[in-house]
Amino acid sequence: MKLSTQAEIAILSSFNDKGIKKAQSSMGSFEKFATSAAKKLAALFTVDKVLTFTADSVKAFTDINRQLTVLNNSLANQWLTIGVEKLDTYFGKLGETFGKTKEQLIPAFRSLANATGSFTESQNLMNLALNVSAGTGKDLAQVATALAKAYGGQNTALQRLGVGLSKAQLTGKSFAQIQAVLQEKFSSSAAIAADTYAGKIDKIKVAFANAKETIGSGVVDLFTTLSKNGSMNNVTNMFDSISKNIADTLRGLGAIGAWIQANGDLLMPGAKA
Repeated sequence: MKLSTQAEIAILSSFNDKGIKKAQSSMGSFEKFATSAAKKLAALFTVDKVLTFTADSVKAFTDINRQLTVLNNSLANQWLTIGVEKLDTYFGKLGETFGKTKEQLIPAFRSLANATGSFTESQNLMNLALNVSAGTGKDLAQVATALAKAYGGQNTALQRLGVGLSKAQLTGKSFAQIQAVLQEKFSSSAAIAADTYAGKIDKIKVAFANAKETIGSGVVDLFTTLSKNGSMNNVTNMFDSISKNIADTLRGLGAIGAWIQANGDLLMPGAKA
């Protein structure tokens, strides 16, 4: 049925848009709330990531510091006065040059130092171990262990590394002779490997690991200073408060989300139809 012109005019003149405006206003408010909630949630996750990174950095520093301290004590027991800081500098430069982390370098060096009882000789064998490792593809710790055993007279330990020396050659030569052969055969292998694309990626990883360790050192120093000033309780209370606030906010956002799911028809009438 077609309405008359007069009827159409009457309907248009009596139209009330208050309901639509109210709905639009409600949705606008809801969108603002949702945006604000999303930003707050993102900020919480950012705080959580910062706290996680800080904790990882502290762990990285304390793990390396423990290994260096144990190594330094072992060297001191052999009348080798080196110092943790000097060892840390040595491994830091070695790692940056060849793309090896301190976690890889320290155990390898410890094996060599225990066998030789000499810091200088251990450094020479460490360079050889890096070259043999790069040239054979064998793990650095495995190569260092084999060299340490060979230094003590067990030359055949090198046979499993695939260095190209037969059992007869290994048993018939002194360690100094074997060392000279390996140095000539695998010369510059570590430097060449470090200059490849994969090697450069490893250097970036080492730089990141060193950065985390440095940050962790700063955090530990901060906590040490605060604890000496009697302020450590304030630090622990701050972290406790932050974690509780994060948990409470997440619970609140979860409750709001559940309410929205259950009462969506009040925000958008007809949406469930």
